[in-house]
Amino acid sequence: MSFFGKKTTKAQAVSKSVVMATGGKVDDIVSALIDSANDSNKDVKNKIIESLKDIGRKQPELVLSSCIQFIKTQGKSKREHVILLLHLIIQLLEFDLYNISEQLAIHLIQMALGEMTKEKNVEPEWQGPAAVILVTIGRRFPQPVWTVLVELFPPGSIPHYFVIKTMGDLATANPNEIVPNLKEVMARALPILGQIKKANIRWVFAASFGRWCDAVQTYLADADADKTITQETFSSEVYPAYEVIFNNWIGTKESKVRLACVNAVGQMCAVMPREQFESQLARIIPVVLKLYGKEKKHLLITQGLSTILSVACEEPSRPMMEPLLSITLGVIHPLLCSTIAANSDSPEAIRTTNELLRCFEIMSAGFPDILCSYLLGKLDITKVKSSTVRAGTLNIVKHLVTRLDEQLADKKELILAGVRPLVDNETSLEVRKVLCQVVIAMASQGYLQLEGGQRAIEFVIKQSAIPQSEIDQFNAAAAKKKATPDITPEKLRSMCDNVLHLATTTVPAMSTVLWPYLFEFIIPPQYTEALHVVCKCLGHIARTKRETNAADYLLDFDKEVNLPKPPELIVRLLVMLNEPLRRGNLGAMILSCLQSIGPVLNPIVCNMWDNAMPKLAQYIESNAGTPSWDSNTWEDLTLRLLSETIKITNDEEWTQSLGDELSQQLQYYEGQPNVKKCAMKHMGLILQKLNRKEFIKAKLDMIFENTNHGNEFERQGCAQAFGFCSASHLDIVLDKIKTLSGPAPAKKSGGFFSMFSGGGGGGGGPSGPAKQTLFLCLGYVASYGSPKLVLARLDSHLLHTLEPYLNAKAMKADTKEVLIQSIDLVAKALHPSHLQEQYTFRRRDEFIELLINYMAPSKEVSQKCRTLGLNTCSTLIHLDPAMAPELEEKLIKATMRYFYERAPVEVGGKVTQAHADADQAVVEELRDTFNEMLAAILYMDCSTICLGRIFDILVEHLNSTKDYQRVRVIGSMQLLLKKFIEFKSSGEAEDAGIEDAFAAIGKTLGLLVPRCSDPEPQVRMAALESIELIFFIDNMLRTSVGQDTYNLTPPQQLQVAHELRGRMEDADIHEQFLIVHQISAISAQLLPAAELTPFLVHSIKGLNDPHPSSSSGTCVMLNGMIKIRGEMVTEEVPNLVDGMLKAMESITDEKTMNGTLHSLRTLAAHHLLSVVEELLLSPTPHSQNIVKSIQVIVKDPNLGTQVIDHLTDIINNSQILEENTSGSKPVCTHAPRALSATAALGEIFELDEMEEVVNENFSQIFCSLLLRFGTTRYGKTDEASKQILTTFQNFVNCAKLEAIQEKLDKKERWAKLESNEDFHYTITDIINSVCKTHAEEMNAIYEFILPYLQGNFTGQRIVTAAAFAEMIRHIKNDQALLQQIINNLLTIMVDQSLKLMTIRGLGNIADAGKEEVNRFSSTVIDALMCSIDADDEVIAMEAMKGLAKVFELVDESCVAPILVNICHRIRPAFEKDHEDIRSASFQLFGTLHRFGNDQGASIFYEQIHNNFPALFLHVNDESELVRRACKRALKNFAPLMKAQALVDFFNEVLDEERELNYNEFLNRLSSILIEHFPERLNFYVMTSIEFYKSHWTCLRVGAAAFTGFALGNVPEEKKHAVGLNPSIITAAIIGLLKQKSPEVRAEAATAMSLLHHY
Repeated sequence: MSFFGKKTTKAQAVSKSVVMATGGKVDDIVSALIDSANDSNKDVKNKIIESLKDIGRKQPELVLSSCIQFIKTQGKSKREHVILLLHLIIQLLEFDLYNISEQLAIHLIQMALGEMTKEKNVEPEWQGPAAVILVTIGRRFPQPVWTVLVELFPPGSIPHYFVIKTMGDLATANPNEIVPNLKEVMARALPILGQIKKANIRWVFAASFGRWCDAVQTYLADADADKTITQETFSSEVYPAYEVIFNNWIGTKESKVRLACVNAVGQMCAVMPREQFESQLARIIPVVLKLYGKEKKHLLITQGLSTILSVACEEPSRPMMEPLLSITLGVIHPLLCSTIAANSDSPEAIRTTNELLRCFEIMSAGFPDILCSYLLGKLDITKVKSSTVRAGTLNIVKHLVTRLDEQLADKKELILAGVRPLVDNETSLEVRKVLCQVVIAMASQGYLQLEGGQRAIEFVIKQSAIPQSEIDQFNAAAAKKKATPDITPEKLRSMCDNVLHLATTTVPAMSTVLWPYLFEFIIPPQYTEALHVVCKCLGHIARTKRETNAADYLLDFDKEVNLPKPPELIVRLLVMLNEPLRRGNLGAMILSCLQSIGPVLNPIVCNMWDNAMPKLAQYIESNAGTPSWDSNTWEDLTLRLLSETIKITNDEEWTQSLGDELSQQLQYYEGQPNVKKCAMKHMGLILQKLNRKEFIKAKLDMIFENTNHGNEFERQGCAQAFGFCSASHLDIVLDKIKTLSGPAPAKKSGGFFSMFSGGGGGGGGPSGPAKQTLFLCLGYVASYGSPKLVLARLDSHLLHTLEPYLNAKAMKADTKEVLIQSIDLVAKALHPSHLQEQYTFRRRDEFIELLINYMAPSKEVSQKCRTLGLNTCSTLIHLDPAMAPELEEKLIKATMRYFYERAPVEVGGKVTQAHADADQAVVEELRDTFNEMLAAILYMDCSTICLGRIFDILVEHLNSTKDYQRVRVIGSMQLLLKKFIEFKSSGEAEDAGIEDAFAAIGKTLGLLVPRCSDPEPQVRMAALESIELIFFIDNMLRTSVGQDTYNLTPPQQLQVAHELRGRMEDADIHEQFLIVHQISAISAQLLPAAELTPFLVHSIKGLNDPHPSSSSGTCVMLNGMIKIRGEMVTEEVPNLVDGMLKAMESITDEKTMNGTLHSLRTLAAHHLLSVVEELLLSPTPHSQNIVKSIQVIVKDPNLGTQVIDHLTDIINNSQILEENTSGSKPVCTHAPRALSATAALGEIFELDEMEEVVNENFSQIFCSLLLRFGTTRYGKTDEASKQILTTFQNFVNCAKLEAIQEKLDKKERWAKLESNEDFHYTITDIINSVCKTHAEEMNAIYEFILPYLQGNFTGQRIVTAAAFAEMIRHIKNDQALLQQIINNLLTIMVDQSLKLMTIRGLGNIADAGKEEVNRFSSTVIDALMCSIDADDEVIAMEAMKGLAKVFELVDESCVAPILVNICHRIRPAFEKDHEDIRSASFQLFGTLHRFGNDQGASIFYEQIHNNFPALFLHVNDESELVRRACKRALKNFAPLMKAQALVDFFNEVLDEERELNYNEFLNRLSSILIEHFPERLNFYVMTSIEFYKSHWTCLRVGAAAFTGFALGNVPEEKKHAVGLNPSIITAAIIGLLKQKSPEVRAEAATAMSLLHHY
């Protein structure tokens, strides 16, 4: 019997509706929404679906049944629509599955079944959702669903694809209900399996059998399951099905079918009887394994295989499985290796890998011996060449080591032995990485304590020690291939660092493995890169043992034959300590390790080490990575540590053993020049501490022979080693150098420095780089040797050995550098401070000449050569005797260009920031060495004359256009001045004699003046400080004559100089000039009279400085000096003025010009009154000189007013236009005189000083400028209009009319002021501001402009009318003036060009007060009402605005008779396209609220309600102006509507400045209207429906939203009272779904979701 009862015919099924209708209009709404669900617009489609979901949550049966009905009746031709509804049904069922009725479930099942099986062909997009519906319902109603599915699976016939698929899915979704019924379905399936030929049907049957078997396993695992149902219950069905699937289907051509079959077979194996399983096992495994070769995706195969293996590897079946292990491993092992190698991050690949590993885990648990033997065989590097195989195998081993510790307990040594070949020979990065992971896995499982564990540790350390060269080579190759490999040597190295440290610190048993084994890795050079981690681990273990007094802490190195001896360890670690910032914080690790193993290495030194090591570690921590870090200082500290260690030990044999071991280790540092340098320095220190001459000689030979003389680090290390040794063994070292140098090259007879005339070296001995090393050795020997012995052997050994090599004709840059270093070291050794006695080096000048030649530009000179040369020159200059001025000049001129002219490198193009930083470092080094050389010259001749000589040489670059040159030169001068004071005050320098003043101070100061206001802050600061220092030095010299010491107290006038200098750094240009002015006052007081003229002469040159700020600053200094001390230069005034005037001719900087004019102001004042008219004859725009001249004139208070009177008369009353009749038509142009006068006024108003004059003549100037706006609207060009804009702007600035300025700052007002048509709007704004701020001027303004109301120029009349219209707003208590203005406006109303201003003025009567409004009400209202519907929208809008203002004040009696007429005349404007009209109409309508209280209350109450929908809908108008007007109107009308809730609501939400959530507004508004005006709700809704036809989308959207909220918020009990007609309303809103606008359709759908209860 059918579950659905009696069958119906197809016609009956279509005609009979299944809709569970409510009888309400929601039925139509749901139907309409469903009909429109497949909207072409995605957003609308989503809204409709959301609405259906919302209704569905309230009316689930209606929506679900309506979907069913649509699918039944219309679904045939609307496939995409049906699919959308099917997905909707699924979502609704998920939401409310357990509340739907059984009847609806039956309809759903019937519909889904019909859709699923309607087409024989399989269409997953359509039939799939239908099947999901059945599975979903089956979770609650499993039996009905299962029953109908079984009915569609009659015995002997093949069911629909989705019928059997749904059965499988349902069994998985609800196994507890379905498994008891599975046997029948399996039984029906068995007979037809052999008949199935189609691949997709085979797939679905195989997949379903797999799901059924999986459901059986789940059911049997449930403790609450029916115990009568067992695995045997299904054996009679599963095994036959297995035979068909396995024997017939699994070999099919279709991949998908094969995969489903193999997965199903796996699940069947878990259900079929074990006897049958064991009998089939030998057949199953090969077939399943064979599929791996056929398929690309292996997850399903592996899942099936793992299930098979889990059964096969259980105890009863193991004998049958054992013979199959070989072939199983032969397939899945390479598969797993390749899968791991692919390193895919796809979820399927990851799951496949995990399943394969699970297979190995299952087999290893059952057959540990076989699996270990197999896997270890795959690690034999001699047999297995594939790194992929080895890496994959190691991953398997790692998995097994961590998962099967108990099962593999007796196999640990075997596994260790198996990985040993890889430890010794593996080269693949991937394999090495995995092997390291295996090692750490073994460490936690106790493997490494066994035999062979140390080899695994050695392997990890080897990976930690991967050299940087290998990394660089790998990275270069990868970059060349543009590849980004997953594993790199650098990543592997870092990983192994972590692995070793992790094993040391987290695995307690590792201590016995690593101690003292790790000592073996300190010495061998191949482990150098791992030294940090070795020391870190060793230190951790040793520290722990030392703290616990462990018995095995102290070591017997004689018995531990594999361990390096203590001297080996000490010298190795101390040498490596010289690179503390090396990878892994090497220095800190070594220090910690040495402290921890101190007692082990030498108990005598452990106390000293315990004290020193933490301090050294703290030094690294505090200074590493900071500017204070200095590698040379650190190397000295390590040398001191070695020295103290040797000193405390006090054992020459032990010390010699250090030397022996270190000499053996020197070869380890090949390719590490810095480390090797430090090693040789340590060797030299050790030799210094010994007394065994032969040993010393042998080791010196060894050091020299092992030095790479072409490397400067090794060269320096060798030289310093010789130097250290010479401190105790000078003669031995000198003899050794002489021996190593061989015969000296032949010398020409030209003297010591015959190289200047050519010559070259020859003979035996070392050549090239080895010579350079010997040169440097001589220098360090001189530096480190005993001073007395060095002095005694200077000529005979040192210079004698060096001399023959100085005269080479062609010398490479590196040879020059070494020779310069040697000369520098020798010179330092000859300094009295080193010798502790005076010594005159008579060949000093010859060496300086030599260095000048070395530094001269050539191919063989390097930047380093120059830096070293400058430094060496400084050293030589400090030696007696003092240098001659000629050589001094030659040296400075030859060398200053290397510093001053070197341009800085700027980032850009191919120049990186790193290159720029490196260049900056070079420049800074040059600066320090060059300035130090200048200071040395001054030191040896400490006088102001010497300073002057140097300054005269440097000044060449002082006025350079290049900032960096000025910065460098002024820096040098500033430094020399400071050094002068320092040398004089300390008394250390060579005193050149008594000076009583600063020589040529005026000239020197004059040279510095332009730099006081230099654009570079650094230059300004240095210049000011230099002037301060010059005056300080002058005062010091003047006040110290006859005194024993110099007076270092600055003169009182300089007390403020420091404060001025502090302000100068960040000062703007004006403050800079102020500071310079103050400096000029100080200078005027301190400068001697005799030096005044030189100062002024040299300062005037600064007026033409290339930098404007500098020339302007010079002008300030001149002004200040002339003002204070001009009387002292009477005879020189003509020359000085002439100089300034000539300078003005080429001055381009305005500030400099102003300053110069200021200096000539008194002279120019005599000529001002006679040149005003001449200035006006100048063409406009005026030149800068004319402008400044006019401004100078009006700054005189006696002349300013006269000039303004003259200029305003010209622009008001003179000839404004000139008619040119030369052409075919007369052309009017603006008169030049009026233009010039307008421009002159603007230039005058630029002066702040004119504020008082302007305010005294305010009305005259203000009105003249406004009228000028009117007269500039004519003429051929717009020059005049632009000119008056500038002049008026200057006037506003001058008079400080901030209110007007705020208006002018707005772009739209400025634009209108520029317009010939709209300028009167801004004129009105300007009059408004003036009437507010200058009310006292209103009568004067009226009187001044009244004559121009009838003027000849229309522009003047417009300006006057606009002014009168605005002035009405501001007249208070002056009825006469008000009457006059209104009368004047009424007389000009007939003039069309003035009508707009007239209407505006009449409307402004409202601002005169209520009394005035009522006095003129009839006249004003009549005049405005006539224009309210004028064709000119601008005039109509202005009339409405005027009426709105009048209605705010006029008595109700004046308006009541015409109130309805006003409303009717306003209403059409609500829907005007022009937003300003709409805004004005709503604004005017809103003002009528005043007339809704008394005699017009009842009439107006109805008008409010009639227009209320228009108001709240236009609140969402696209125009901001309209929205604001509607908000105000609603707030005004709310009190008249007699609903306090409405008043409170509007006050809360209708904020004009805040964005309104419009939908929420309509929602709440509808609720209030329902509560307080239920009888009018139908009118509101029906009026809103009229807006459905509006051409504004926003109004249609709002109307739809209001309709939805209005109906949706009506309580059930009020539905009858509100009188709504749901039929009309729903029909209208449904109609919106057909509108073109997607926004409207979307909002309609949303509104419909609120009507679920209709």
